[in-house]
Amino acid sequence: MQFYSLHHCVLLFLILTFTTAPVSALEVCPTRVKLHQPVKLSCKHRCSRSLKWSLLSNRDVVQAQCDQTSCRSEPGFSISHDQYLRGDLSLTITAADYSQRKVYGCECGDTDYAYVRLVIETVQMEFHEDLKLHVSVPEPVEVIYKSSGSADEVICRVNNLSLQCKDEYRDRTSLTYPEITLRHVEPRDSGSYTIRETENEQDIQIYTVSVEGPGFPAWGIVLIVLSLLICAAVGIYFLWKHLKKKHLMRKQLERRKQLVDQLVQQAVGGTEEKIREAQESLKQLELQYYITEYSGEVSVFCSEKRRQLCESSHGGHSPVTSVPVPSPDK
Repeated sequence: MQFYSLHHCVLLFLILTFTTAPVSALEVCPTRVKLHQPVKLSCKHRCSRSLKWSLLSNRDVVQAQCDQTSCRSEPGFSISHDQYLRGDLSLTITAADYSQRKVYGCECGDTDYAYVRLVIETVQMEFHEDLKLHVSVPEPVEVIYKSSGSADEVICRVNNLSLQCKDEYRDRTSLTYPEITLRHVEPRDSGSYTIRETENEQDIQIYTVSVEGPGFPAWGIVLIVLSLLICAAVGIYFLWKHLKKKHLMRKQLERRKQLVDQLVQQAVGGTEEKIREAQESLKQLELQYYITEYSGEVSVFCSEKRRQLCESSHGGHSPVTSVPVPSPDK
């Protein structure tokens, strides 16, 4: 008798082990959705028996059921009978909210084929947008705010359709049942907002909010681009003017040097009057380009021409001397 009991215990253990193995092997797959948007909980498998979607934590809480003739679903959920017959057992949540952030099981007959966790993404808000918090129950509620690294803080209470908020929120909040509006949010308003029913201490909604800083306006970007283009155009224009002026100055200098050189050549071996005329032209050339970028070049040129005049001096001609150029300070 003892042997018979032991044999059945071993057999029962093996049966339980192999029949529960598929369940334990399933992984929980997260499905992400924006707040109040529809989302499909995916489950693909041929199911010739009855289908059931339920909470993994409590299989008695059923969201939808299907059999070969029809499908039924709870409010806020939908499922297609035609897709069920084709092997698509997916369940749709019509408008996801924080109360539905749970793990759901897709069960055909006695076998689970998928576990899906609903994840609601952080509410992304622009600078100075209005945040709307949904109050879905008529009972008294409170709004609890929690920012990163801070403790929970009750910022508002709703009782008998009357809204009472802390001083720093009073001017920015209003109640249009069933919504509380927090106007003109800023980055400092980022965090979580919990709508809690006070009588039963039950969290009704939880909003995770992230507020971006003020973005640079499009017209500002256009203005900057136009300003840069205008600056570039002005810069190119002045550069062109500078190069053109430099080119003209170079041409003028070459012409002046040619004229002076002609006078010097005429003065070499010529009369004293010609020499004085050549000396005066050298002096005027140096004065004209004294404080320009060509002063060094002109100084070398004039020194060379004076040397030629000196070498050509003979007889009664006066010695040729360099005429000092006055300082700009005098």
